[in-house]
Amino acid sequence: MRRRIRRGPLPALALLPTLLYGAIYGAIGGGAIWGGPARAETYRWSDDQGRIHYGDHVPPRYVNRGYQVLNDQGVVIRVVPPAKTPEELARERREAAERAERERRARAQAAYDRFLLESYTSEEDLLRTRDRRLASLQGAIDAARHRLRDLRQRLEGLTRQAAELERQGQAVPAELRREVAELRRQMEHERRFIRLQRRRQEEVRRQAETDLARYRWLQARLRARQGAQAPPSTRDRSPDGGP
Repeated sequence: MRRRIRRGPLPALALLPTLLYGAIYGAIGGGAIWGGPARAETYRWSDDQGRIHYGDHVPPRYVNRGYQVLNDQGVVIRVVPPAKTPEELARERREAAERAERERRARAQAAYDRFLLESYTSEEDLLRTRDRRLASLQGAIDAARHRLRDLRQRLEGLTRQAAELERQGQAVPAELRREVAELRRQMEHERRFIRLQRRRQEEVRRQAETDLARYRWLQARLRARQGAQAPPSTRDRSPDGGP
């Protein structure tokens, strides 16, 4: 005896694969699986005569002029600026170099200001340092003058010796000539050394004058800042401590 199979509507769970397949197929066909059809972008640019054009791309000859990108609603979503000319690029490089040089000088000045404030406790301290440097250079000059005087005396002796030989009709020995030439070379070296030390003395004087003016300015600025940060009762107090 065969068992009869009851036929009737299929359960909803059995229909799920079929329903999912149909939904996926429909989404692919309509482009919904990717969020709808891709939105087209429109480009707006101007030609050499300034006329405005629209299109799905910018002709290569106008790309460097700059252009705008619009969405499907006609709203600008991106602006591409014109390409810079060689003159503009050169000016930007020059301005960047000048800006870098100003920043470098500012850093160097700030470092030197710290050096001045940390090296000298007062104006008198700065001037004493100047005087010590000048004295050291003067000592080197005096020593060179002493050497130059000794060389001059030796040269005078050799010159008299050579002149005496010539008066006697004798030839001046080559060794004597070499000694005279060497003494003259050494004397010129000492003269150049003295000139160099004198130039250094002038540099020390000029630098000390510049440093002194800068140091005074820095100290005045510090006093002004300290006065601005002091409590009102302290700022209003007279120098003798009275009200």
